[in-house]
Amino acid sequence: MPNLAHILKVICDPTRLKILEALSSGPLCVSAIADNLGVTQSAVSQHLRLLHQIDLVTAEKRGYWVHYGLDRERLRALSSQFEDWCERLLARPFPSCAETSKCRKSTGRRSAGAEKGVKKK
Repeated sequence: MPNLAHILKVICDPTRLKILEALSSGPLCVSAIADNLGVTQSAVSQHLRLLHQIDLVTAEKRGYWVHYGLDRERLRALSSQFEDWCERLLARPFPSCAETSKCRKSTGRRSAGAEKGVKKK
């Protein structure tokens, strides 16, 4: 299973999101998706290939045509994985900058812009 960062990178494309939304109503062939979105069949095929590689889309051959659908179980697992990640972020303590001692203390020097004669507004 691809990692969360790779999955998010693949699905963040607006056209791929629209394809996933179109498939939420049921399986569709490439030409139906292309007509619905107003893009070429070859573009839809390329997007579906990427979505299929991360297992969000299933493919079923029906005679000459291939119908694509959502892998609903995989989407549920992805949703859970993303929710777990968000919860881990929210559960971490939120130290202030002063508590981490990472900030540099002011040395009394002027900023680089001021040294070059740049006026602040």
